Amino acid sequence: MTDEYGKVMLRTLDQSPRGRIILANVYHSLANGQLTEKHVADFFKACAEHFENDSGLGGDASADEIINMMVTVANARSDLRFLSNSKPCAVPDGKHVSTVIPWEKAVNYLFDPSRINALSLPVLHSEVDDLAVLELEEVTGASDMFARNAQVGSPESALFWVTLKEELDDVRRMCQRDNTPLADRIRDILGLPDRATGEVLLQFSLPGQFMVTTDYAAPTFIEAGGNSRFKARLAAGKKTVDNWGRTADLAKIWPDAKPGDDLDGVSEVVVARTPFSAGLGWNWRVIGKVGSFSEGRTESDNVTETATRDSHYANLIGDGVSFATLVDRLEKLMNHHTTT
Repeated sequence: MTDEYGKVMLRTLDQSPRGRIILANVYHSLANGQLTEKHVADFFKACAEHFENDSGLGGDASADEIINMMVTVANARSDLRFLSNSKPCAVPDGKHVSTVIPWEKAVNYLFDPSRINALSLPVLHSEVDDLAVLELEEVTGASDMFARNAQVGSPESALFWVTLKEELDDVRRMCQRDNTPLADRIRDILGLPDRATGEVLLQFSLPGQFMVTTDYAAPTFIEAGGNSRFKARLAAGKKTVDNWGRTADLAKIWPDAKPGDDLDGVSEVVVARTPFSAGLGWNWRVIGKVGSFSEGRTESDNVTETATRDSHYANLIGDGVSFATLVDRLEKLMNHHTTT
């Protein structure tokens, strides 16, 4: 029966723009040697087994439900994460990495509630006005804000994403020079379409050498999970010597991008969920409040706009991939690695 659930899963993904984005990234992960056929087969087999036995979903599950299920499997199965064959280069001594986290997630998972209360800082991003942003900036970097036993990566996630701090510093300088909104630009260059207007973004940084003591890898479609603007390959004709991934810059995508265009944003790797403490060298600063919708959207929850943008992106990164042929190939891979 698991084979049948596997077929339903793959064919449902093929009927959805978000599902086709994942399938395009599966194709490129195989084509560029980032993942082996066995890696991909093992992951989809694990998803099919969870689909059949534990998900509570039936054969009429939507693509979004299946994608959420795949995220659950990726977080639960440590043996299926960090499988990329291209090991990213370590961050050189003296260099820092950064991750960007919304204010509400920082309040819930990183900051000490007693410090939030003592400083009378808002808990909801909808309560963060310009004055509150200034108050946040006054406590930027304060190590006593961190909660004991805090972890980067919320409890439901097994990993978090980092980029090179110097790249975000460059973005900050360019926005200051051009007088453009920093939070919107960082949202775009990191490929984070789900960061909604009004959200307050914070940048957390630490020395990159911490990565040598934990698991990290260039992200694949497995770690990307529900990120609808992940891409598994560089722009056509570009190569990288560091084996880091590259984000998709949302500002390059809509509406004029064509297959083969350079969509690269900044460097990225995924890192295993990590203790958050001042002792590791963490510091933080305010980026600001997101002021506009990404990719020309007029509403964050407009289903038609989202589907249109997702279809456009699936075509960009699909770049001629035959999804029906790919689904057939993946079905055969799952069957092959079940019996051998």
